[in-house]
This record gives sequence, structure tokens and C-alpha cells, in this order.
Amino acid sequence: MGGILIKLILILLLLVLYQVYRSGSAGRRAMGRFMPLIALALAAIAVIFPDLTQDLARLVGVTYGANLIVYLSIMGLLLMVVAMRGALTKQARDITLLARKIAIDEARPASHKKTESNQA
Repeated sequence: MGGILIKLILILLLLVLYQVYRSGSAGRRAMGRFMPLIALALAAIAVIFPDLTQDLARLVGVTYGANLIVYLSIMGLLLMVVAMRGALTKQARDITLLARKIAIDEARPASHKKTESNQA
């Protein structure tokens, strides 16, 4: 049964990743703020209480505490990739909109000057 528990936990974490990715920038911003703090707290607990990670690993069906830490670290890295991809997508969209606005703003004075010179 323990092996099934870790699989369920990892699948649930993947579903959370998917929901955060779909939720938009607010979820990614919140994730970006709190994930480093959570990771540091968990790392400190793992260093201070190594037996706790071993016990937790056995509880969820993982052989060693170090394996559990690796599994959770991979999930954390995936979470960061999802957050960064969303941020880069938003940044690319913002740059495109800004470039369009600049192009339109620079094109307007030139068209106005041609119209004025044609009327004179």
C-alpha cells in the first residue's frame, strides 16, 4: 500500500502543477513568492531531523528518506519550470504589444507629415 501512496502524492502534485499553470499569473506569482521559503524550511527540517525524512519516506512507501527528497525536489523543479515558462510567455506577449505600440506611434508622425506636405 505504501508504494501506492507516494504515487498518489506525486500525481496530485502534478495535478496541482497543471492547475497553477492554467490559473494564470496570480497563481504563478504566489508560487514564486512562497516556494523558496517552503523549500528552505523543508531543507532545514531534513538536515536537523534526518530520521524524520526516513520515517516520512517509509510512511508514504519510499525506501529511503533521500529518495523522497529527490522525488520532491524534482517536483519542485517542475514547479519552477512551469512558473518560468508562464513568466516568459507573458514577457514575450508584453514585448510584442510594446513593439506594436512603438511602431504605430512612430508611423503616425510620418503619415501626418506626408498629408500636410500634400495639402500645401
